[in-house]
Amino acid sequence: MPREQRLLKYATYLSQCSSEATVYGKCVSEKAEKVTKSACAQEFQTLIACFQKAVKVQVQGEMKIKRYKRAQRLIGFYRNNFGYTKPYRVLVDGTFCQAALTNRINLREQMPKYLNEESELATTSCVIKELEQMGPELYGALHICKQFDVDPCPHKPAKTAFDCMASMARRMKQPGKTKYFFATQDNALTEKLGEIPGCPVLFIKFNSILIDKPSEVSVETAERPKGDIEIVKELKKKMLETEEEPKKKKRKGPKGPNPLSCKKKKKPNPSASRPHAIVNETETEGDSRHQQEGTNKSAIMRALQPALQLCPMAVKTAYLSSPCSTLLLSKIEQHVVCIVGKTNGQILLFPIDRLGAVSRVDEFEAPISAFAVGDVRHCGRPELLAIAADGWLRSFIVPTPGDGEPPSETFAQLLNANICAAHLVDVDNDNQLELIVAMTDRVVRTYRYMQSDSGHGRMTPLNKWEVPTQITSMAIGVGMTVHALLSQTCAHYVRLEFGQKDDVSFVQSMASDSPDSAHLFLPLDARRISVFHALPCRVIVVDALCNSEIRLKPSGGPVVSAACVNLTPSDLVLVTVDLTGLLSFFHWSDLVSRTDPIGRCQIMTNVEHLSAVAAGPDAVYVAVVSVYFELALYHVRLGSVFQFTGSK
Repeated sequence: MPREQRLLKYATYLSQCSSEATVYGKCVSEKAEKVTKSACAQEFQTLIACFQKAVKVQVQGEMKIKRYKRAQRLIGFYRNNFGYTKPYRVLVDGTFCQAALTNRINLREQMPKYLNEESELATTSCVIKELEQMGPELYGALHICKQFDVDPCPHKPAKTAFDCMASMARRMKQPGKTKYFFATQDNALTEKLGEIPGCPVLFIKFNSILIDKPSEVSVETAERPKGDIEIVKELKKKMLETEEEPKKKKRKGPKGPNPLSCKKKKKPNPSASRPHAIVNETETEGDSRHQQEGTNKSAIMRALQPALQLCPMAVKTAYLSSPCSTLLLSKIEQHVVCIVGKTNGQILLFPIDRLGAVSRVDEFEAPISAFAVGDVRHCGRPELLAIAADGWLRSFIVPTPGDGEPPSETFAQLLNANICAAHLVDVDNDNQLELIVAMTDRVVRTYRYMQSDSGHGRMTPLNKWEVPTQITSMAIGVGMTVHALLSQTCAHYVRLEFGQKDDVSFVQSMASDSPDSAHLFLPLDARRISVFHALPCRVIVVDALCNSEIRLKPSGGPVVSAACVNLTPSDLVLVTVDLTGLLSFFHWSDLVSRTDPIGRCQIMTNVEHLSAVAAGPDAVYVAVVSVYFELALYHVRLGSVFQFTGSK
């Protein structure tokens, strides 16, 4: 703490002891002419005691606020993942009542305050029977237990409190059974309850009621994908902002003339007003079917209705136990895998297949900052590269979903710290992938995996670029050359040319009417996009020579995250999301023909991370993570927005 803040804090404490300080100052002024060793000692001790009391009250208040916040966070975890509802029912045993008696805690008064909701205290007949058999030493705990409700347990004859509480924890997993908070001081019982998913445990420590953190079994169960029924329920809650109003009965009006006695109006010929391509739609489809039998045809994508409202289908949903730091949706050996990196160093792999199990990697100690997938070691098999905030890079081989095997590590290396984005691209057309990383300290680096004579390989640095200001986004384009556009502040961007030339261009954007806002600059042939450290209010597409700019028009507010998907080699789809959860889809091929979205759909709000991958010739998978640790994977069909026709 800085010196000025410390002095200000001490002055606040002394202000609460103004009367004691006045008495001590008066005593010192009276005895100033002849000061002895023990002069004003009693007044000074009184002032020190008052100061210590003020400090203790302030510290206890801060600790109490932290304790209540921690309790609400953990209770929310059980409420969202295991269906705990109000009022909370707490099942206590004899050890907890004895600890409450020793620490002079009124359970009926303090339990609702700690849980911040109405609570009901209960026990079992087995607990009371065990306390009665232990003699007068536990008479106080027995008297407290008899004040609570006695919930029925099926144990005849009575069992020990340990076995009874464990049995009640197993029984509450059955449909229709009451869900309990278990209050105990028994460490063995706490470990036993930790083996059962969704069992919150309360205990007394430091003269206060505390809730234990969720066990590993509970965390794994919460992160497991949910069934179809839960997915549909949550999707309805996210998409229906308001309840549907009841339909009003239509009042019958005056009847018109008899339609059979009226002369019919002549309808205009629709074929005269429609374009020629639409008139011959049936013939074109018939010709393409005949052409597909003899020759290989290329698909041409064409927008039918701009800004069409799409309906996303939720494929997977899950709640994470800690915040997400990075997200990647990628195809690994024809299998789509959603890869989540968390701030606690864990990596979760969610396969799209329902038969695949969730895999977890616990090899990192720092938050995961970047992912990349590709054949980086040139072994003929794609690997997952994970980079942590402290610079550790680890490569994993991801097994096929359904094998039940965890990812296996191939190599590890310490790179520079503060990496926030990573992409694997062949920058020099040698059929070998290079690693491109962007860092928070305005630096971009490239690496290549090289094998040594001893058989051990490592990532060798190739080039380094340092840009003038903070990087807010990086977009990599793959055309005649591989290049990157680095968005900067004040409507600037930097163009990096990878390969043999390594040219660098610092360009002032033509969108100078709002220089203070963040912008997302994309190349016309974009393949990879990373947005960080900003909320771009504009999306601008730049040509290869940086001579012309086209501003796209997202439907919502500032862009939170973006991703690009290549449905065909020549057609690119850009996916953006804003703070309200509005997904916007843009399309272009060689030129940007439309600046408004060709389609949009509403998903959950407060999205923080987004990633997308192709799900076929006319669909995409979109994965998002919210600030409330919610993971959702959507399947969006673009068949209603695009039409494929054959061409010669």
